[in-house]
Amino acid sequence: MFSFFKKRPPADPPTEKQRRYAAKLGIDVPPTMTKAELSAAIADAERRNPALAEQRERVKTKVREKKFGKKLVDEEDRWNRFADEVGYMLAVYTRGKETIVDVLRVNEAFIDDRGKLKLGVEAPKVVKDRHIGDHLDWDKHFELPIESLLYHEPLDPEFYTHDVEGYGPGNKAYRELIEKGLKIARKM
Repeated sequence: MFSFFKKRPPADPPTEKQRRYAAKLGIDVPPTMTKAELSAAIADAERRNPALAEQRERVKTKVREKKFGKKLVDEEDRWNRFADEVGYMLAVYTRGKETIVDVLRVNEAFIDDRGKLKLGVEAPKVVKDRHIGDHLDWDKHFELPIESLLYHEPLDPEFYTHDVEGYGPGNKAYRELIEKGLKIARKM
């Protein structure tokens, strides 16, 4: 009738990988411990001894290099540094049979399950606002396979923030970059 005493689904038990790593760290794993609780215990042990976390990262890196190859992992690292340090680029890339020129903000690089390097990027759209003027809104998120990128050029991280009279923040710089990209694409 009433279900006041509904059984809760059992919590996720720790994975075998977690159990093996916990044993290496000397963490006792009682049968009632959940996956989340063991994860917290491992994180606590690594906080107390940062060398453990560094060693685990080295092992993870070696495993990824073995799986994907050092060259691809290094390229992923290079693009992630680009995302952190520069972020913006003029890009000429393909989507299907179409060649596209745009300014992109690179947020991350990652290797997908099939071993392909992809960039997590955003493209801007020009927003017309009568109060603050036209501006760029970075809201078109998509994944760009690196093999689709035909040309790229790093940009000043602040290229779009400059307010040019009559254009709004970044619009003139954006338009000039698109014109430059179109010239480059025509020569390809």
